Amino acid sequence: MFQRDKVIKWKDKKDIHLLSTVHPTHVYEETKHSKSMRKPQIVKDYNLTMGGVDIVNQHLPFLYNKTTGKSITNLDFRMKLIEEIIEKYGQDMFSLRLVERHFLDYVPVTGKKANPTRLCVVCSKTRDSKGKKQDGSCVIS
Repeated sequence: MFQRDKVIKWKDKKDIHLLSTVHPTHVYEETKHSKSMRKPQIVKDYNLTMGGVDIVNQHLPFLYNKTTGKSITNLDFRMKLIEEIIEKYGQDMFSLRLVERHFLDYVPVTGKKANPTRLCVVCSKTRDSKGKKQDGSCVIS
């Protein structure tokens, strides 16, 4: 466990990163299945108070079915939620790759190569004659 002021990194099955302005970084002992384990106080408080959120998340597909008359899987519900959040709060982003000519071209098969390839027009400008990447400030002449 790593602690620094109110930032805690704790490992249960996976690394868990916690940040709190309320909780101290105290650690307590918890015995579960005859194993003693040290946990931060913030984890204990989270587990005591956030159970209702998990229960609500379990009931959301039921509520969707009740209001719309259609059933939905948990994955479909989450995907629909993500799409609506992006639609409401997302910003239109354009890809710089398309502006800078990173387009794929068909390279016809020749007698020498069964799977021919070609260097990207944009990326090849950052390489020298030996195929090594060049620093933008250093140009070999």
